[in-house]
Amino acid sequence: MRLKDILRPVKHALVGKQRIYKVIEVIGELERRKEQKVLTIFDVGAAIGEAALPMAKGFANARIYCFEPLPDSFERLKNRTQNFSDRIDYFNFGLYNKNGRINFYVFPHRDASSAIAQQSEGVSQTSIPVRRLDDVVEELEIKKIDFMKVDVEGAEKEVLEGGLKTLQNCVDNVFVEISPLRKGKHSHDYIDVFEYLHKSGFSFAGVYEDFFFTKLL
Repeated sequence: MRLKDILRPVKHALVGKQRIYKVIEVIGELERRKEQKVLTIFDVGAAIGEAALPMAKGFANARIYCFEPLPDSFERLKNRTQNFSDRIDYFNFGLYNKNGRINFYVFPHRDASSAIAQQSEGVSQTSIPVRRLDDVVEELEIKKIDFMKVDVEGAEKEVLEGGLKTLQNCVDNVFVEISPLRKGKHSHDYIDVFEYLHKSGFSFAGVYEDFFFTKLL
């Protein structure tokens, strides 16, 4: 066990749970009220497993589908979550609003988030494979996604655009980063993200660093 895993419960006791840990707690309570269990999770922009690990621990009955397009992050993700590999499916591609390849920009340091959608100082360009969420869900024959986390450093709008059918018909809870400034100060993305989720039947339920939406209220 790593030192941070030992210290985290102490931190939570002193200052409360934050970000993914708080959302796990909130979703667990919402699902219990509905007498449901979290059985299917999508981790979109899984990076090196910072969210996948607490989700695997917090939802012991769940199968987790992790999507991470960058090869180095993908290998680290598999290594860090190997104790839960019987419940995790790994996909070495990103989700977007089309199928194919796109150019993205990545930070040079190893612990950076997955990728960013706009050039900025100190990053390099790479080509990554992408798929539409609706197509992936249909191929996997998934009927219900209890929890979907989206953290793709500025491409959140495009992820949702590729999965509008899935969001409307299959998903109960969404925890999404919204980074409109990565596309410039006049980006409309944050409005679009709220609008897509609202039209898909979600209610905005709070900010835990990132934004939490649910259909279970």
